[in-house]
Amino acid sequence: MSLSKLLKIKETFDIIYIVGVNLKSGEIETIGDKSKLVYDDLVTDLFDNIDSIYSLDKSIEGQRMPQTWRQGEVKCIVCKPSNNILVGLFYNEYRDTIESYQWSKEVNKELEAIWKK
Repeated sequence: MSLSKLLKIKETFDIIYIVGVNLKSGEIETIGDKSKLVYDDLVTDLFDNIDSIYSLDKSIEGQRMPQTWRQGEVKCIVCKPSNNILVGLFYNEYRDTIESYQWSKEVNKELEAIWKK
């Protein structure tokens, strides 16, 4: 996994906290400060440990990407830029539903493009 790729996404889209996982090796990397999220329970629910991450990956199998989760003001975009990489992007949401959906698709598209380079 490349932290530089995740850092570019963090800076470009003003993401607070990112979890990147290499599903093949089980390596988990994080960027950012999750204490800046209004709540961090969503981080724990989705990316607490490798077993929960594998369960998340299995639950999104065959789904259109990105998938999103929300807890109050905190939102997570889950992207899968390649078969063995899973990324969770956490931020405090202020957009309306349609704007948020379009923005999350833009983030996912950029992440996929960066990963293919």
